[in-house]
Amino acid sequence: MLSLAHSTTPKNVALKDAPKVLIVDDELPVLLTLKRALRKQFHIEVAINAMQALDRLADKENFAVIISDMHMPAMDGIEFLKQAQNLSPNTSRIMLSGAHDLDLTLQALNECEVFRFLQKPCSADDIANAIRDGAKAFEQREAPDKAASNLLSKFHKELQIPLSQMVDFAKMIYNDQALKGTPKEFASQIIENGNAVLDTSETILDLVAMQSQKYEPSIENIDVQKLIRHASQPHKKLALAKGMKVNLATPSSPIDISSDERLLRRALSELISNAIKFSKTESEVEINVEISGEDDSHIMFEITDSGCGLDTESVMSNLKDSSYINRNAHSEEIGSGLGLPLALATAETLGGFFEIESLKGSGTKAKIFIPVKSTQDVGKIPL
Repeated sequence: MLSLAHSTTPKNVALKDAPKVLIVDDELPVLLTLKRALRKQFHIEVAINAMQALDRLADKENFAVIISDMHMPAMDGIEFLKQAQNLSPNTSRIMLSGAHDLDLTLQALNECEVFRFLQKPCSADDIANAIRDGAKAFEQREAPDKAASNLLSKFHKELQIPLSQMVDFAKMIYNDQALKGTPKEFASQIIENGNAVLDTSETILDLVAMQSQKYEPSIENIDVQKLIRHASQPHKKLALAKGMKVNLATPSSPIDISSDERLLRRALSELISNAIKFSKTESEVEINVEISGEDDSHIMFEITDSGCGLDTESVMSNLKDSSYINRNAHSEEIGSGLGLPLALATAETLGGFFEIESLKGSGTKAKIFIPVKSTQDVGKIPL
């Protein structure tokens, strides 16, 4: 039986972002006591036996922490936590055991990677502290998975339109439908969409490499005016179709910088693409390039649009957490696709920095600052 000493934990704790905890014990009084003691601090779920708990995990319920008694009928705590680990590997596992269970404790440590052992009797404060520590460890394990999932989601969205168009064109040609246009025109469209798919694939690979600090920049001398013209060229057709003006302002004198041309061009191209996509018809997009910083140490690329705008603070917070904003092209909640995360990662990888100024309903101004010359810190993103 579990004994709970007097708890000194605050009783009024907001549950909005509280960890979800599953407690497993074959003694109902223990479950009820624990639930009463912890329910104001955590989302507590209980299971009266191991099989009931495994059913919950099999249903993909996402628990930050599992607390299990060592001694239970039919299936003991060690076997249960081994199976729980397979079903929910990121969940932190806590074992309740008696003082005489040293051998079983070592077995549990080796076989199911128990996060923490709590010896009976223990206080509600001890259990609460163990849950909080376990929840932090769970969040750290979950973070890479969430980032990868978000990136895959963006990958799918970015590729969906060009791939669908390619398939549709191929079906029309295969079915010998009456087509308006020459075979060369259709081939040209398929090639254009195919190149868009390849470009997006390379962008994803670059972004993953930069986020894992494995990207090796290729430093070369770059003509800035030529760079920005090449970055904006692919998007002129869309701007024309929307009746938009894209205004480019660069210094009158030639500017050369030492940086990674391919990576920088790709990031600028994504920002320009976003600005055109999400701006109103017959509006304007401003692209401004100028020398910036003390001793003219940086070149600034500034892209300003008249779109729906973003919440600047939440955007930067989400980007830093790799929890990128999802795009919804059919609503007023506007997202960034790959543009903002790529711009941020590119700027930091190349030793510069990224800024965004935005207000919902008033458009967005994105700025990439890149050192005029490369530094020894190029290629390293601060954690």
